[in-house]
Amino acid sequence: MKTSCNTVLFGDLPLEKALKNVADSGYEGAELAALPGMAPHVGADISENFLRNLEKMVGNNSLELSSIEAGGVREDFDNVLQTAATLGIPIVAIGSGGKMNDEESFREVASSVSSAAERAEKYDVKIAVKAHVHAAVYDSSSCLRLLKEVDSKHVGINFDPSHIFRAGEMPEKAAMKIGKGIIHSHFRDAPVAEMGPPGTPWEQIPGTGLIDLSSTVSALKKTGYQGYLSLEVIGGGGMPETELMAIASRSQGYMLRLLKEANAQ
Repeated sequence: MKTSCNTVLFGDLPLEKALKNVADSGYEGAELAALPGMAPHVGADISENFLRNLEKMVGNNSLELSSIEAGGVREDFDNVLQTAATLGIPIVAIGSGGKMNDEESFREVASSVSSAAERAEKYDVKIAVKAHVHAAVYDSSSCLRLLKEVDSKHVGINFDPSHIFRAGEMPEKAAMKIGKGIIHSHFRDAPVAEMGPPGTPWEQIPGTGLIDLSSTVSALKKTGYQGYLSLEVIGGGGMPETELMAIASRSQGYMLRLLKEANAQ
């Protein structure tokens, strides 16, 4: 496994500066945010000039591109898929949407994910659906059901221990249940085991909350997961850049420690 940082943490900054901050914080990879209103780093511009410049930014910072976070399937979803394909990014992360424990909502989500998978297949990109509190897909059981009903090699699960934990399930146990279905992992901690907000940016730093992240990483390794632990800290809008860098650096150090302890590098 490797460490990556989602540029949503630096959503107020230009992409070039965000990537430099990710690299300076010690990460091997960067996850590009395609999140209008929060971190619109990619998705809108798919011109050859923009994508070539982006490749140069990444190369200048000696980074790999782990994934793109698109949030959901929007009008510009094909732009995101094309960006991923052009840059050799294997995964686009989305949320399922929908409502918890609502049969009709789940069926609608499964249909939407199936359609997204068909579009992703054209670009040879995989869709990673995140289990998210309050959404139709929120725990290991709903993850497994989605994978069974969609049944596409272009769909997998984006495993975020923070959401799994806040939905009332131990992440290490959920990881073992989902197993090979996990193709990506947003990574952060949680200050409380409640289905509310994720906490302040400082409270999302791995190692500061209540989640047993050591056991979680060990479980991910047992499943055979070899992708990125991608830090996804939200809520940093308006914070000083120095504080954002402190969050990124402190998180990377702890994530690296977890990988070393689990012999998962």
